[in-house]
Amino acid sequence: MSYAAKTVFAFGCYILALGASLVLFPNPVLGLLRMPPTTEVWIRVAGLVLLNLGANDLVASRSELRPYMTWSVPLRALVIVFFGTFVLVGLARPGLWLLGILDLAGALWTWSALRRESLGQWSAPGGARMSYPAKTVFVFGCLTVALAAGFVLIPNRVLGLLLLPPTMEVWIRVAGVPMLVLGASALIAGRSELRPYITWSVPLRASGFLVLGAFVLAGLTQPGLWILGVINLAGALWTWSALRSGSQRPAAHAA
Repeated sequence: MSYAAKTVFAFGCYILALGASLVLFPNPVLGLLRMPPTTEVWIRVAGLVLLNLGANDLVASRSELRPYMTWSVPLRALVIVFFGTFVLVGLARPGLWLLGILDLAGALWTWSALRRESLGQWSAPGGARMSYPAKTVFVFGCLTVALAAGFVLIPNRVLGLLLLPPTMEVWIRVAGVPMLVLGASALIAGRSELRPYITWSVPLRASGFLVLGAFVLAGLTQPGLWILGVINLAGALWTWSALRSGSQRPAAHAA
């Protein structure tokens, strides 16, 4: 791996650890951040999104996906802006800013590595139009960005559409921030034809259906949350079908 890829890989490991901790035992993590405990499911949802984001970072770094690494810098740097805003308007305690600072530090580390190696942004292969699998990931990215924006800006209206009770806690907005980053990453991967990302997005998105279903079955939330899991699963199957049809096409031509 290049130095720039190593910075993204290390950040992905951190995000995976944080995401797993928030899914499995969120309140001890909140205690470390000097934030009050929560009984709502949204902190675990934020952890699930972080798990997907961290796995994407590992795939991108191991596969040297330069467009992903380059765009990850401003996307990660934006996190401190959102978290800082939540703190300044009184939605969260200052401990949340620590996570934003860590994101900013990771973004600056990757930026420094890219600058040192004089790596430019790569264009899509041959300037060609997006392939069908890439389009499926791009559409998923658009949906994710729209949903994340709803979580950040008008969370209770979104919850109403999902037949879920309203919330007064900040964690649904916090979950929306990594969702914005995840959606933007999918847009970049689709536009740039980052095939390892597109391929690995299938099992990662499908796992969202399983984990959200587990939250429902465990009584942590109401069944409406499973709607998001169904959308994830449908998108994963769509991309899988597109990848499968694309892999069969050369064989058909050869025949």
